[in-house]
Amino acid sequence: MIPMNCLNISENKLRTPLQSKMIAPIIANAVEETPGISYQMIREILSPFANDYALTDNILQDGRHLAKVERFGVPEDNVQFAHGVFTELTAMGHEVFFLYTDRAKTLKNVSAVVLLEELERKKKEKISMSRAERREYLSNWMTDHDIFLNTALGSEGGTPFKFLTGILLAPSTSKAQAPFLRDVIQADGAHMSFGKYTLFTAYGTTANANMSPLAYGIFFGNEDKANWSRFWAFVKRAHPIIHMEGKTIITDQDKGSIAAVKEIIPIAAQFMCSYHRRQNIIKKCGGGSGKKPLSCLWMFNLLSSCCTVHQIDILKEKYLEHMYPTDRHYLLSVPDESQFRAARCAMTSNAQMNGESASSGVESMNRANMNVRQKTAVDALNAILVLIKGDSVRFEKYKKQAWDRTQLLTPRGMIEMEEA
Repeated sequence: MIPMNCLNISENKLRTPLQSKMIAPIIANAVEETPGISYQMIREILSPFANDYALTDNILQDGRHLAKVERFGVPEDNVQFAHGVFTELTAMGHEVFFLYTDRAKTLKNVSAVVLLEELERKKKEKISMSRAERREYLSNWMTDHDIFLNTALGSEGGTPFKFLTGILLAPSTSKAQAPFLRDVIQADGAHMSFGKYTLFTAYGTTANANMSPLAYGIFFGNEDKANWSRFWAFVKRAHPIIHMEGKTIITDQDKGSIAAVKEIIPIAAQFMCSYHRRQNIIKKCGGGSGKKPLSCLWMFNLLSSCCTVHQIDILKEKYLEHMYPTDRHYLLSVPDESQFRAARCAMTSNAQMNGESASSGVESMNRANMNVRQKTAVDALNAILVLIKGDSVRFEKYKKQAWDRTQLLTPRGMIEMEEA
């Protein structure tokens, strides 16, 4: 404990000899697990070592920063090890691709992110921006931040630099597992806490209904078509088996993802996550029941429960005319095979949905990978290493569970057999 007589009293102010570098080693392990750890949690950790009045917010903030630097380094230094990380990951059997861009391309990406943020802000205020206004805004922004951009990216015409703006990874275990996974693939994008990076993921499902990763992507920027196209092209190259007519890719209704899958993997079928579809229906058309006029949500739930296309057609003929025209139009704006399992399975003889219709599995994995998304408060290289570590732990756990079993079927298989 820091005794009271160690404090210097001057003009009724208490001053403490405690410094941030003293607390950094004590909280380093906690910061490694949770980089965004709160001041309250840090105070709890430090309670055996210092009185609460000595732990000011400034000391805690600086101590947490020093602990981050000690455990994770800083992006400017870490990026110099990119080639070494790539070489080691490749030697371990992982399929890896690092995306580098030059100054002009990086500046273009930054400008796109800045403009999108301004458009989102204007949208909330219900203000539209013309093309001329967008160009003017970007021009003014670049003028205002000219010194920062030249410092971070180098001056135009100066020494050329390469910038690491994307990392793609297919774990070595995924290559062996992919042929044995179910035919439904779930994909999603999640924002990361560092800068404007986005984590792209694609997961399959094992025979025991566990999520098994196919590939990861970390890109600077948002969920646009360009980033989704890079991601799906990599997944297709790493796992050519996904480019088959029996495969179904479940995503939310992100336009960039829809366009990218249609272009890169045209043979596989796209299916809209039923959860996101319901949320969009509620947002657009509201809720409602089966009382006339029939609600869009009620009709969607009714058709989703159908087992055959014939059932869907009969119910459509019976009920569609009793819906509001706008609700009916919104329901039919998505093809049946992209929102109803029965219609999807009827497309080809080998199509199976295995009871899946939502991307809840990949959403759960986004939450499971929250520590990875937080660790990108340091950089993308750290994030991809932590992803691999987490996958390794889960893989070994599920492998042990499988090898310890003596029954022919997995627990999930036993349940489905009994239901059948």
